Amino acid sequence: DGRVHSYASEQNIPVLAEIPFDRSVAATCAQGRLIVEESPSFRALFERLWETIEVAYVQTAHSVNCECEVQR
Repeated sequence: DGRVHSYASEQNIPVLAEIPFDRSVAATCAQGRLIVEESPSFRALFERLWETIEVAYVQTAHSVNCECEVQR
């Protein structure tokens, strides 16, 4: 309904990803399985999220002259 995006915008917080509601995620987790191993679409979503965070981290590190490395 847009409330999250509105709040994030007002607070100057970037929205890095949107995780859709899916009952199968709850069922998968309840069975002790990882959703990224069970669903290619969720795996892709979380890989894109990781890449977005990684890029932001590297950009921030360079802006403050940090010799930081991203480890996977």
